[in-house]
Amino acid sequence: MAGVKGITFDVFGTLFDWHGSLIPRVESILRESGAAVNVESFMTVWRTKQLSYTQINTMLGKGWMSFREITERALRYTVKAFAISFSSNAFSELISAWYELKPFPDVIPALRRLREMGYMLAPLSNGDNDMLESLVRRLDVRFDAIFSAENVGVYKPHPAIYEQAVRRWSLRPEEIMHVAGSPFDAIGSKSYGLKTVWVNRQSSVFDEFDQKPDSIVRDFEELVGILRS
Repeated sequence: MAGVKGITFDVFGTLFDWHGSLIPRVESILRESGAAVNVESFMTVWRTKQLSYTQINTMLGKGWMSFREITERALRYTVKAFAISFSSNAFSELISAWYELKPFPDVIPALRRLREMGYMLAPLSNGDNDMLESLVRRLDVRFDAIFSAENVGVYKPHPAIYEQAVRRWSLRPEEIMHVAGSPFDAIGSKSYGLKTVWVNRQSSVFDEFDQKPDSIVRDFEELVGILRS
């Protein structure tokens, strides 16, 4: 993609497989609790509430709540919704698991190639700084910065999230490409003016907004391909 100098990456569902990483732990804890709950249904409610709470927190404008706290509150909601009894250890284990997610297999080789190609790289995420630092270490690839919701006190798709890269790198928006893992992130990125690629791993349908990604790819191998063309 011509003119791109820096690349930012969504983290959860783009660099890291939060779903595949968490499923075994959730299954184990549900089994230990004796709850006859479908693990996929549980995960869907937890993740949906987590994202909903980030947006509510930003829209209320009453002060920033950490992503860890939001994740805990979303988990408490989910446990109540399914009428499950979880121990405090189970809660702690599931929250800690967000710091230990596994990257998708295609991510590390692609990041190394992008680094060799001379791009500046950075995660750009709703995650807290300590969470992102923990996850980035698992990639064993040098990043030039960490752009987080914690840095600006709002969550995606607020423009302040994306503005961080422009300010830190002293680049024009069109010189930065954001790699999004969800339509709402791609919409936020494109609305701010960044070149935007949506990694559509699940063959999902894009939302009905005018702000469309510049490219849609299935994985990071295709992402590297469009930057080489």
